[in-house]
Amino acid sequence: MEENAFSQENAWHYLSWLGAYYQTSDWWIYHCEKGWLYPESDNNLGAWFYWEKTNTWIWTRADVYPMAWDDGTQAWFNFCGDPLAQS
Repeated sequence: MEENAFSQENAWHYLSWLGAYYQTSDWWIYHCEKGWLYPESDNNLGAWFYWEKTNTWIWTRADVYPMAWDDGTQAWFNFCGDPLAQS
């Protein structure tokens, strides 16, 4: 599947490394496995996500994913794992 291959009309998008997500008009995204995230670009091909499940900011990008940096714990973790099991 190509990047952003889903219809822009229904707000579903796809990134090869992150998968499918729904984006609201106020920029929040819903990912089926991760729940609600608020994305911010790091201006270096990565992204910070405010992650509602952990109430903290998470950083990752395509070449390190599924690993991610948790700004709250100051540690790397597997972003595809259960966030509550990692604390």
